[in-house]
Amino acid sequence: MSNNKYFPNRWKLVKSLPDEIFAELAMPFDEFMDWRADSWVLPDDVEVLIRATHMPTHKVTEYVYKRPEYARRKVRELVKTEEHEVTVCTHEATIHIPINLI
Repeated sequence: MSNNKYFPNRWKLVKSLPDEIFAELAMPFDEFMDWRADSWVLPDDVEVLIRATHMPTHKVTEYVYKRPEYARRKVRELVKTEEHEVTVCTHEATIHIPINLI
């Protein structure tokens, strides 16, 4: 038996909705990107969020740090292995370090 909760699929409900509802919700792509992709918010108690993708397995691991110096150590460690693509997110910026630049 699985311990995962079962969330019912309600595609029939969504499919039965009139098209006008979705037309009202539509927005231009640029506006959507500004709204969702470019306006991230980290909690106040988090200084750095690191997302590392292990390229041979494509497993993604996230690390959250309250102190930037510990985050720097972790980024150096991940980059040194030459197997991870790293994305670092702070309150001010998001930086992506691809594996081919290492």
